[in-house]
Amino acid sequence: MTWNKTYAYYKTKKQGAYDSKFEAGYGQELEFRKKAKEIKGYDTHVRTPLVVNGYTVCDYYIDFIIYHNDNSLEYVETKGYATDVWKLKWKIFCAIYEDKENVKITLVMQGKGYKPRLKKAL
Repeated sequence: MTWNKTYAYYKTKKQGAYDSKFEAGYGQELEFRKKAKEIKGYDTHVRTPLVVNGYTVCDYYIDFIIYHNDNSLEYVETKGYATDVWKLKWKIFCAIYEDKENVKITLVMQGKGYKPRLKKAL
C-alpha cells in the first residue's frame, strides 16, 4: 500500500515504509546487496537517542543501519533537502558515533552521491 501523504515543507511523498522516492530507491539497492550476500542485512528508521553528558538531548531517526559481513556497522542517512534542525541533529549524531570502532557514517545527498564521513585524525 502506498501512502500519498505529501510533506509540504519538503515536497516529498511517502513511499510505503520510506519517507521519499530517493530513500525508497536506496532501500531497494540495499535489498539487492543483501540478496547478493554483499551485506548481512540492514534496518530502517532506527530510533537513536542523542545523549550528551548523560542528558538525552533528542532522538534521531537514522534512515539505515547496514550490517556488513566483517561485523562492522554503517549508519546511512539519505537526504534530499537539509533543514537547519537536521543539520544540528546530524552534527550531534556524528560527534557521538564517529569515534566508535567498526562504525562508518555515510551521508547520501540526492544528486550529489555518497559522502562517507571519515574519522578525525588523532
